[in-house]
Amino acid sequence: MLTRVPTALERTGDLTDPGVTLYNPATGGVDGSGRQAFGGGVIPPGLINAPAANLLALLTLPNVPGASGASPTTPPAA
Repeated sequence: MLTRVPTALERTGDLTDPGVTLYNPATGGVDGSGRQAFGGGVIPPGLINAPAANLLALLTLPNVPGASGASPTTPPAA
C-alpha cells in the first residue's frame, strides 16, 4: 500500500509539480472572485505557518522510486 506524502519541494511551498494554479486565499472576495495566483506556483515562506511546518517535519520524505510523493505504509489490521 502506498501513501502520498509531500515531496521536499512541496514542503517548502513549491507546488509547481502538480501543474495546478495555486491561489492566495488572502486575496479576492469571499466567493473566490478576484483571487490572485501565487507567483510561479510557490507559496512564499512567510505564509507557511510554524505549526504546519512542524507537522511536515514529522512526515517521511517520499521513498519509493518512480512513485512521485509515495511512501509505503502497512494497512490497518482487520
